[in-house]
Amino acid sequence: MPKFSAKVPELSFIGTLTANGFESMVTTVSGHSTLNTSIKTSNEITFRIYIVPNLNDTTGSSKTLFYEKTIPTGNFVNKFNIKYNRVIYEIVNATASNSICMETRIDKQNQYNSQTFVNSPLTKVANADTIFNSNSFHIDLIRNIYENFKKINVLGINSDATNGTNDYTLGTSLSGTGTYQRIHSVVQTGVPLSIQCVSADDVNNGTIGANPPYSDATNIGARKFQMVYIDELGVRQSVEILAGTGVIGVSALCVERIFLTESGSSGTNVGDVFVFNGTNIFAQMKAGEGSSANAIYRVPADRQAVMREINISGYSNGDMVKVILNTNGSNKIVGKFLINTTGTSLIYNLDGLLTAGETVMVEIDPASSTGADTLINININIYETPLNNTF
Repeated sequence: MPKFSAKVPELSFIGTLTANGFESMVTTVSGHSTLNTSIKTSNEITFRIYIVPNLNDTTGSSKTLFYEKTIPTGNFVNKFNIKYNRVIYEIVNATASNSICMETRIDKQNQYNSQTFVNSPLTKVANADTIFNSNSFHIDLIRNIYENFKKINVLGINSDATNGTNDYTLGTSLSGTGTYQRIHSVVQTGVPLSIQCVSADDVNNGTIGANPPYSDATNIGARKFQMVYIDELGVRQSVEILAGTGVIGVSALCVERIFLTESGSSGTNVGDVFVFNGTNIFAQMKAGEGSSANAIYRVPADRQAVMREINISGYSNGDMVKVILNTNGSNKIVGKFLINTTGTSLIYNLDGLLTAGETVMVEIDPASSTGADTLINININIYETPLNNTF
């Protein structure tokens, strides 16, 4: 067993951790205290704080996860507002041996204890007991300042004049879809995805042996894409895709966005690009647009989300916008809006809490098969948050 030199009882030490890591005994702290913890680690670790609400529990059998973070090599410091009297600290090693220095201080609670400057470099994370005054929460989310909170724009665009008579997922065009179905079917288990670039100009003709690989491509259209998706475990992932047609090599529950990252002399994708499984379209990048705009969003497995409002701007012959929430394979409509020829522009508060695995998508019910100058833009503002937090 490693020998530790305790600096603060139970929650501080300096020494070398074995592969077993570290778990403190059930430690009593004052309720609503601020724990100020600093860690210096020589290798990557996972740091967890548990609360023990059962006063008769001396072994931690009733512990509940309060905070979790993967800490890379280097330094970590933060404050945590503990609302319970007892906690357990845990460190899980990513390597067999690791040099650790951890110090924890219990600060008394006062009105200034958890405040800092607006431009402080202190990272904002879930359960960190720090107030940043004069910040715009919305703007900070867009700037990706918050580590555990994310601003999601569920964007859908359609500018097709001919849309058929059947409902379709916003962002999926009638022309060019061929045998694909225009309504996206939500899946409950991950499915393998493929890509199709309709135009030969969007097939990367470079070679892997070039330096860097494929830098010798001469096709004028799309050459590389980046795809953001929710994998079969419900985790958000990103993958680079070589422009062409074939199996992508990943399985997914949902595709949030596919966008162009490299192209030839045309500066864009020449033809339509589809990400699909069988006949089910997960994303479509229309010719010349450089990004998909299919209004589909799935809450990752380790998240929950607040569906704040929907912004609608459009012109059509009376198409109906339907906001659909899919829970465990069942659809329910949470909003209907009419787009008319005078031009529709509105903001509507949805204010719904979405749980992990739920899917939001927008479908269009066309008023007629043709409608010149149809243009529909939809954006649903969503705030994505951790499951375990005290905010």
